[in-house]
Amino acid sequence: MPNYSGEPLNILHTFDMDRLYPIIRFDFDLKGELVKRRLIESLQQIADFFPEIMCSYDIDKNVWKENNYKVSDIVFGNANNVEDRIKKFDLLSGPQIRLFINKIDSNSTHFIVLLSHILTDGAGAKQIVSLLSKLYSHKIKKTSDLKNEIEIKALLKFIESKSNKLSDSLDRIKVFKEINLPIFSEKNTIYRRIGNVSLSNRETTDIKNSLHKSKVTFNDAFLAAYILVLVRYSRMRDSNLSLSCPVDLRKYLPDLPDNISSIANLTGRYLVNIHISKEKEYFDDLLEKVNQSMTKNKSTFAFTKSISTLLKEFDELSIPELRKIAMKNYNVRKISYTNFGVTNGIEFSGCEITNLAMTGGMRKWPAFQVCFNTFLNKTSFSFALEGNQEEYKFAMKLLGEIRQALLAWSLN
Repeated sequence: MPNYSGEPLNILHTFDMDRLYPIIRFDFDLKGELVKRRLIESLQQIADFFPEIMCSYDIDKNVWKENNYKVSDIVFGNANNVEDRIKKFDLLSGPQIRLFINKIDSNSTHFIVLLSHILTDGAGAKQIVSLLSKLYSHKIKKTSDLKNEIEIKALLKFIESKSNKLSDSLDRIKVFKEINLPIFSEKNTIYRRIGNVSLSNRETTDIKNSLHKSKVTFNDAFLAAYILVLVRYSRMRDSNLSLSCPVDLRKYLPDLPDNISSIANLTGRYLVNIHISKEKEYFDDLLEKVNQSMTKNKSTFAFTKSISTLLKEFDELSIPELRKIAMKNYNVRKISYTNFGVTNGIEFSGCEITNLAMTGGMRKWPAFQVCFNTFLNKTSFSFALEGNQEEYKFAMKLLGEIRQALLAWSLN
């Protein structure tokens, strides 16, 4: 059976796997019923042009290995105990994707897509799900003319062309206070759950209009609202806070034709480093601090700090040596943030998507991540949590307060 070589940035998601399993998850709420046979046929077409999706991953060699799995083995209909099944998702021995169809009633379906974060980042995952939906809906008839290209050489060329501007340091602030959320009783039953809160179309538009007036980005506002709530419950005062923020590196690469995808890990990160002067910070003040930090990150191409050595040394060093470099520069943080951006081009014929929650791997409380996503002009914030009922309720409270902070700001 043939093998396929891995790429440098795959390695970023191959450590601390016992603490955070590297997956990207889509939870769709649908009106209507999905046809399992059509999903299998659609996924098979994707596997025909992108075979890595059906491979197992050799972590010691950074290689994708074909196996004996069939697409029909990884598409589950009327799936019971879905979270238990998801917990057994093994990227090192099986395919890099799973589909779960859970029919709620005669006109409601919960559809879950799990994808390997070793294989791809959020932008690449969205390309896969979009293609799956187009094949399912017969908007694309075949994949024989599709290609997947990973522009690592182009990325290196870009980094080298900006060498005179590159940040030699992520910030002058050296000491950061760890963000700690409240600890609850460990005696209660532990559940694996997705939490999700959404803004309506009108609310999303109101925030967008306020952003335009303030000349800041959606990402700035999401970060400011999240930090506002973290500060409130972690009791920070006169402290330096650092929060990582992913950046899609495709924006620095040449545009690709419509028949070429970029399913890969092409994500770096910025560190949002700000000073918290008091326990009760105001949203406008935090928004200004976040915007200043992000502006500095962008102007100095600070994302290069965590990936440039890995890219440059990939052909020279062994995989264990490269993993040490990745661990040093790209550690998994207990409290984290991601913004999946705007998701377009996903629809399943015969069904209406009423909600989409996108998350990463399950985090065991008090580790926590909020994931932002905008779909059909409706912004959602979600989490994937392994915790008890008390912890889940508190995490939902955090989402509610993030939502309220954004709404209150947009109305002022």
